[in-house]
This record gives sequence, C-alpha cells and structure tokens, in this order.
Amino acid sequence: MAGQHNAHGAVLASVSLLAAGAVLVGFGLDRPGPPPQPPVVVAAVAAGATAAAPSPTVPAARKPAKAKPLPPPAPFLPASQPVRLDVGSIGLRSADFVPLHVQRDGTLSVPVDADQVGFYAAGPTPGQLGSAVLAAHVDTASGRKGVFYRLGAVRRGDQIRVTRADGTTPVFTVDRVQGFSKSAFPTAAVYESELSTSQLRLITCGGPLDGNGTYRDNVVVFAHLSKA
Repeated sequence: MAGQHNAHGAVLASVSLLAAGAVLVGFGLDRPGPPPQPPVVVAAVAAGATAAAPSPTVPAARKPAKAKPLPPPAPFLPASQPVRLDVGSIGLRSADFVPLHVQRDGTLSVPVDADQVGFYAAGPTPGQLGSAVLAAHVDTASGRKGVFYRLGAVRRGDQIRVTRADGTTPVFTVDRVQGFSKSAFPTAAVYESELSTSQLRLITCGGPLDGNGTYRDNVVVFAHLSKA
C-alpha cells in the first residue's frame, strides 16, 4: 500500500501534465466545434476553489439532471482488468484498453491513440475497493474526436458499465460531473485510496483553449459501484 500511495503522489504532483492534462490536445483545424462541457467548472483562486459557470461559448450538451436519489454502493469485487467500457447516455463504447504507468519524471504515461482508454495500472481495477481511474483523449491536433470527446455530456444518475477480464460487468452510477481548472485539479478526490467503497473516475480535458491551443480545464466524472 505504501508503494501505491507514493505512486499516486508522484502522479498528482504533476497532474496538469498527465492523467488528463497530457492525455488531450487542443482543437484541430477541421473540427466543427468544442466538445460538450459539464454545467459547472471549478476555478482556482488564492483561498481555494470556487464554482463558476462555464464559458457561454462551450455550452453543455444536456441540461443538468434534477437531483434524485442514487442507488447505494454495492459490495466491491476482487481485482480484474477492464476489457470494455460502455456509457450509454453518450453512446460511448470502447474495448481498446491500455495500462498507464508512472514515468521517471513522475508523470503518468498516456494512450498513444485517440481511440484508446488508459487505466491507471497501479491503482484499483474497476469494481475493486478504492478509486479506479480511466483517462482518454478528447480529440487530436488533426481534429479527430477522441473516445472521451462527449464525456462532458455525462450527467448525475447516468450509468457506466465496465466489463472485466473475469467476465463480470459491474455497473457504476454517476454522482457528479465537473470541470476543473488544471491548477485546481482535485487530486485527493480522484486518486484517494482510503475508501470503504468502489469508485470510478473518468478523466479528459475540456474548457476553453489557452493561447497555445491547449485546453485549460479537466473534465472529471465521479461514480460509485451500484451493481456488482
């Protein structure tokens, strides 16, 4: 556990460059418009993080869902690698997974291809106790949409299914979806391991572009295991 905790720390120290930051790139010249964005973006301020409305130039693709009771956590599962990801609300289906590892410079490796979903190999697998982390591209420099292009359109209450190598398909229910300024990335909430339940985090880039054509924010989906 100590080694895993240290690995998390190494990742989090440079989060703006990795699990979401370096995974994704700026707008391509041929792309018709920005990807969907969550309804709330947390911006960095001197005394902490505060909620702020997203830029009107990047509206959310779906209206925020009304608050409703969510299913309670389900018992967690033993470790097993993910082999398929399904997010029906945004038509996301992927069976192309690659492991992500902490590199010598302390950053996390990233998927080579925009169609690949990376999973943090040193962390829990989806359905296992703790927070499993999946990260993927939002798009490419050439304008091709990445597998997580529509991640910002996911909403509270949506279901995420992750088929695993052992044949099980645990179901996760989305608790919230938020955009975060990269300087206010919620490292503890994303990678925390001191949990009594099974959690899932999906990460990509979003928000407006800076002067270098790089997304300023990260989009994070927070979900809990609701059916093992």
